[in-house]
Amino acid sequence: GAFVTGGSRAKYSNVNIGLAFNPDYLSEVTLMEYSLGVAYKVLPGFKVGAAWRILHATGKLSLPKAALGGAIHFDNLATTKYNGFRFGGQYDGKNWGAGFTVRTGVDFTLSGDLSLQTGANTSTPNGTGTVSNSFPIEAVLGGYYDVDKNLRLIAEYTYANYAKNKQLDLTGTLLGGAVNLATTPIVQNWKDLHMGRLAAEYRGLGEY
Repeated sequence: GAFVTGGSRAKYSNVNIGLAFNPDYLSEVTLMEYSLGVAYKVLPGFKVGAAWRILHATGKLSLPKAALGGAIHFDNLATTKYNGFRFGGQYDGKNWGAGFTVRTGVDFTLSGDLSLQTGANTSTPNGTGTVSNSFPIEAVLGGYYDVDKNLRLIAEYTYANYAKNKQLDLTGTLLGGAVNLATTPIVQNWKDLHMGRLAAEYRGLGEY
């Protein structure tokens, strides 16, 4: 399979930081995933599966900094990681079923072009910079129960270790090496995700 598995995008245009021009604040990351999976039927109604995940991350950043007289730009950021996996199991009984999946975490460092924007149409190249973060581990547990032939109840719980994302770590230098971006990470302080879903399916209205 191939699909967009995660990412974020935040943009604030024309941010006034007291300069002669108003730069944009932009944080954009797209996580594209390619996976190859297999499944095996262990017993009647019980299956297990696994998938190898290739994560391709792209993005760009624009960070206004009044002290630098402009905005830090990371453009054409990209990386590909090959160490992602997903495991799962599923049981489908006579009137109930349950399943789980676990997605392993992947740490990644995007590399791209680094520059300092000092005017509305003026930028100074500063070689290569990097941005590091993590696509954390996630676990999902769900199941269903058939109350009768027409009514099915469904529940699911999801956990993701987003607390791992404390900050975006940067590398690169500006102003001839006077500014080292490794000393100024972008603080995130995300919290873990706990999410529950409940649903009901009624099939007693007949077929159309």
